[in-house]
Amino acid sequence: MVRTLDKTHTVLSYVDGSLRNAIIANGDGRPHNGFIFSLLNPPVPLGGNVVSLDVYIDEIPISKKSIFIATPEDIINASSLSEDRPIAFKPFQSARFLILKDEALEKRKHKIVILSKLEGFEQIIIPFTFSDYVAGQSERVVISSSNMIEDDPYALNTSTNEDTIFKNFTTPLILSGKKAYIVCSSSGSLSANWTWMGARYDNGGLYVPPARAFGRIVVEISTDDGIRKKLPNFVVSSRHESGILSTRHELAGLQVKRTLFVPPENKGFVMIVNLLDRGGDLSKLNTKRNKNRQGKEQSNNRRIRVHFLVDGNITSYGLAAISQSNSSKFLMSDNCLQIETASRKEIAHYYGTIGVAPKELKPVKVLTDSFDNDMEISYPALRYSMLVFAFSKALTNFVTMRFCL
Repeated sequence: MVRTLDKTHTVLSYVDGSLRNAIIANGDGRPHNGFIFSLLNPPVPLGGNVVSLDVYIDEIPISKKSIFIATPEDIINASSLSEDRPIAFKPFQSARFLILKDEALEKRKHKIVILSKLEGFEQIIIPFTFSDYVAGQSERVVISSSNMIEDDPYALNTSTNEDTIFKNFTTPLILSGKKAYIVCSSSGSLSANWTWMGARYDNGGLYVPPARAFGRIVVEISTDDGIRKKLPNFVVSSRHESGILSTRHELAGLQVKRTLFVPPENKGFVMIVNLLDRGGDLSKLNTKRNKNRQGKEQSNNRRIRVHFLVDGNITSYGLAAISQSNSSKFLMSDNCLQIETASRKEIAHYYGTIGVAPKELKPVKVLTDSFDNDMEISYPALRYSMLVFAFSKALTNFVTMRFCL
């Protein structure tokens, strides 16, 4: 039974294909070898505070000074872990591992073991074991010099837009136009943690004074296995220039590029999502039937779906920050979801619209009646790119923005 649970935990946690050789950037131009991999869940069941962590590759131990762990909260070197400074793994929390190594991993299957000790259970070693082949070519990885150990001679080099950045991407950002702004994170999601009077909130969303028309909006991707993966957990680079946030994500053999901005003259925001497979074959993302070279029809077995999770609570903000009763519905003719507050005498009435272009891309799932007013729109990835629009006004602005682009 224990072995079955351990195997299930590994299957649900290790991101297949994420084991890659890496070349770590440094300030003096000398490259440093290593490898990276990702976990969808913590290496310890149910999470907890890990006070000690070791990594073995093919039964050979790795120096703790060469092990770096990035979670959405922090980046920590394994040598610094202790009872006074543990690394906190929350349930369902992803993590990325960077291991410095003298030589690159050979192009074959490797066995990797993570040994963890939990706070309060220091005498018990919790193993996490997986085996995988090294995928693709080596990636150039940039890690902030502030996260390197003090006696490491390697510093940060100037990064490019295609580098893998080893860091967490939870830094909140505000992108603004003349009539609206969004609160997001450097991961590209309209989601940002905010602490007020000791309480923690997700303050992300679209703000059109005097209301927050949409709350948190998070994008998930699912493939044939049906497991939905949040894009923020798989961001490898982020770039913010001239009011435009561009992020790159690697997951399930896909490369996802996302662009987020607020049009200056519109009360809304635009998100551009591009999906590419790592080999550059866009046809793999088409679930329609294709013809082979002999002219015979063949179906592509890969199913890609994009899921938009939306906090549909409209809030008239200010000191009161009062939420009103909302109703939502999906408008089939315009391929968009609309929410609005209840129209009552002497009370402000707000409404918002969110949709996807191209217009003929119909959703495979729409959820509008959840208990906590969380909504969902899911689409098949029939094309390699889509535009996501959200506005605080009804269909007039939505349609106008679509044609302006």
